Amino acid sequence: MAHASITHKPSALGKEQNLEVIFPESATRPLPVLYLLHGLSDNQTSWGRKSSVEFFVQGKELIVVMPDAARSFYTDMKHGENYFTYIAQELPAFIESTFPVSKRREDTYIAGLSMGGYGALKTAFTYPERFGGVASFSGVCDIEERVAQNLTDFTTIFGPEEDLKPHSLFHLAKQADLVAQKPKIYQWCGTEDFLYDANVKFRDFMETLSFDYTYRESEGGHSWDRWNEQIHMALKFFDLI
Repeated sequence: MAHASITHKPSALGKEQNLEVIFPESATRPLPVLYLLHGLSDNQTSWGRKSSVEFFVQGKELIVVMPDAARSFYTDMKHGENYFTYIAQELPAFIESTFPVSKRREDTYIAGLSMGGYGALKTAFTYPERFGGVASFSGVCDIEERVAQNLTDFTTIFGPEEDLKPHSLFHLAKQADLVAQKPKIYQWCGTEDFLYDANVKFRDFMETLSFDYTYRESEGGHSWDRWNEQIHMALKFFDLI
């Protein structure tokens, strides 16, 4: 496998942006792609430095794309850059024009941890017809609760608290449930994670909808040893390795 560090300048952000890409050194067909999103305190290098994802995909016909989204919650920020437009629209277009990526929904996946779990679910629920699968590890599933606890920090991102509905995973999932083609969903959270209760709340809600939905939990907190295990589990769950 090859590993490239890339800098490009998406118009949604108006500035140079860094990303990491793991890809086979040769390909004879368009390949599946996994967009892998980082958490609040991380960046585009974190998955490659802190997990074994490159080892897990070694020798496999898969492209893994790890972008940077700063501390944006993968959102077109009220006072900041348009990271959702970048991640959901410009980045896939750039990757598809640069690498031998399949454009079929069944070959397109997105996953993330913590803030990235929220971003992965948000993107897949907004464009359910584009993704074959989505995975969230220790995801921020109840954005309203997080904003209520940290209103000052989140106002820059989301704006006033009353404007949160378009950013709610509960709202977006309900809208996506009306679409015929929907992604397969894998959700995991550790039972000692500070986001555990919110993940269980979201699980109970998702089980009322019609998604192909799998929830798993195990011992552990908000930590890379668990996320390393779970990216391996998700890659197997989606038959990508």
